[in-house]
Amino acid sequence: MTIGGLTCGTAYAFALKTTDNVGNISPISNAVSSATVGCLTIVTASLPEGNVGRRYSAQLGVSDGIPPYSFRVVSGSLPPGLTLRANTGTIMGAPTAAGTFSFRVEVTSSDGSSDQKDLGIVIK
Repeated sequence: MTIGGLTCGTAYAFALKTTDNVGNISPISNAVSSATVGCLTIVTASLPEGNVGRRYSAQLGVSDGIPPYSFRVVSGSLPPGLTLRANTGTIMGAPTAAGTFSFRVEVTSSDGSSDQKDLGIVIK
């Protein structure tokens, strides 16, 4: 039996009755309780500063969900010269411009759940 549409991180209780192949329903219901797994969450609180022309690498941290994950920038932009690897969540490259760059990243789990987080990188 599969039940969909449940909220992650929540406990649920169910009463189950069975029906046989001729339509007889069991007189006794069986109580079942279950808890969903925690919510897929980007746990990275902040990203390290970088310097123009110097190698940069930072890993986005994720908790819960079901790997493999897929990462993408959904708004704003990374500093020029940096890219986000979709399959690893690693931001890497060599920045080519100084400034403060704000963006929103999204991670999607293989079960279809997703989370977004606003982050920023300062390049000096």
